[in-house]
Amino acid sequence: MNQSFIKAKPILNTLTEHGYEAYFVGGAVRDYLLNRPIHDIDIATSATPNIVQALFKNVIPVGIEHGTVIVVHDGVAYEVTTFRKESEYHDFRRPNEVTFISSLQEDLKRRDFTMNAIAVSNNLEIIDPFNGKLDIHNQLIRTVGSPYDRFQEDPLRILRAIRFVAQLNFSVDKETLHAIDEMKSYLEHLSVERIAQEFEKLCLGQASGKALKLIATYNIHCFLPCLKGYQAEIETIAKLSLTRLKEPHECWTLLLFYINHDPKTFLKAWKRPKRMIKQVETLLYALKREKSKQWDAYLFYSLGWELSQSYITIHTVIHKQSLEVNLRNFHKIYAELPIKQRKDLAINGNDLIDFTNRKRGPWIEEVLTLIEQSIIAGTLRNDKNELREWVSHWHNQ
Repeated sequence: MNQSFIKAKPILNTLTEHGYEAYFVGGAVRDYLLNRPIHDIDIATSATPNIVQALFKNVIPVGIEHGTVIVVHDGVAYEVTTFRKESEYHDFRRPNEVTFISSLQEDLKRRDFTMNAIAVSNNLEIIDPFNGKLDIHNQLIRTVGSPYDRFQEDPLRILRAIRFVAQLNFSVDKETLHAIDEMKSYLEHLSVERIAQEFEKLCLGQASGKALKLIATYNIHCFLPCLKGYQAEIETIAKLSLTRLKEPHECWTLLLFYINHDPKTFLKAWKRPKRMIKQVETLLYALKREKSKQWDAYLFYSLGWELSQSYITIHTVIHKQSLEVNLRNFHKIYAELPIKQRKDLAINGNDLIDFTNRKRGPWIEEVLTLIEQSIIAGTLRNDKNELREWVSHWHNQ
């Protein structure tokens, strides 16, 4: 048994010893069958939330009205949910009513895809009423029951299906794909935050190019923020070596490099955090001002270690170069920088005021930038006396 399951097994044992059914369910089971790393473990049980709270010492009632609580065991949090049946969805996300039931099969029936509707008992017995294991074997993404019903309940499942294409390199079965094509406009009912979360996961998947191709082919991008009219650009991006990208801000930068859209307006429409917007703007400016294939030492200095590596990665993807070679060259240049950040300077803004007897103002930033550029270029040493002379000369002129 997988170590993650072994650690969680005492929870199942406690529930079954008290006469209740309990199973591992969801993504952990899917990843276990795929021999992928297991992250969060979800447990489904016939015990009601109140009973679960009574059986365990450390319980957090996060979604108790929907049958879900968090059981903390040995410092690890496990989501434990009572078997439930759901009524119609009033907001394309939450059911109008949740009914607790005693049937595992009925509980699995409400899940999105067959590969996520498999349960495993504490002795590794597999319960698979919808042939999810076969679909995993065939690398197929199929909804549990009617795809129209599943997407009507929560249209985010449309993007989730394509996200799983990216993460698992699976294909979508024909009926499910047909429903995606017919119901893609339902994405407009979703919050931007939920869409963005799925889209970022999609872009960082091992088969993200395949997923982006699906988005462009079926015009799903027309119902995503600010992407309508960019089918050709998305298809171009889909052909690149996207697996080199490791961070969301790298994905957004690459996307905006090909899309003629103001980055701040675009990313605000996607409700991305301010820090990420600043990162993307900085990287885009650097990428679009490239004038030669020679690396710019001052550029690496101004970007800093982390953003410089993102810059190298995106540059490599765009120009279809060797990432290993480019990173090696970058590391060499960065290691040889005489200063790595402004605080390494032998002087600061207060020193400039002392040297010149001028009032504080924007000129300080300008002079410090000139000094940094000169030190990086090798025309000035980072020595306080030498810098004092340079500032005096600048001031006199």
